[in-house]
Amino acid sequence: MGKRILLVMFAALSSSLLLGADIPARWTGRCQRVVDGDTILVKRDREFVTVDLAGVDCPEIGQSHGAEAASFATRNLEGKIVTVIPESTSHSTVVARLEIFGNDFSEIIVSEGLAWCYPRAPADPMLVAAETQARIEGRGLWEDSNPTPPWIWRMGNRTQLSTFP
Repeated sequence: MGKRILLVMFAALSSSLLLGADIPARWTGRCQRVVDGDTILVKRDREFVTVDLAGVDCPEIGQSHGAEAASFATRNLEGKIVTVIPESTSHSTVVARLEIFGNDFSEIIVSEGLAWCYPRAPADPMLVAAETQARIEGRGLWEDSNPTPPWIWRMGNRTQLSTFP
């Protein structure tokens, strides 16, 4: 019986380590700076955390509508208290949903036509619906006849990548 308990405890511990148990379920902080449309620097207690918005990919700064996406994020987030709902971590970056005044910012920026649903992320029906509506209404990047997704644009433009001032 003792071996079985140890085995169960080991399995639980291993699972929590693989899932990133040190990632809190949600936390609040102040948005210090918008790096680009989908990368935000949030101050949590005394540390600064880089947050990549989960489920979306905004145009890069050097790309059509990239500066517009960054400006939109800056106007709506910078200096404001946000709730960060982490999904994963990668190096020093947290991939998370971000809420502002109770609203999902990923959904907001996609609704404005300033981001794509990220194809590597699991499909989120709310984000897919928001992107579809933005496409139909020709909002933001969808006013272009054939906008280039950032994951394609980045392949040929590594040297042009920069941060938003």
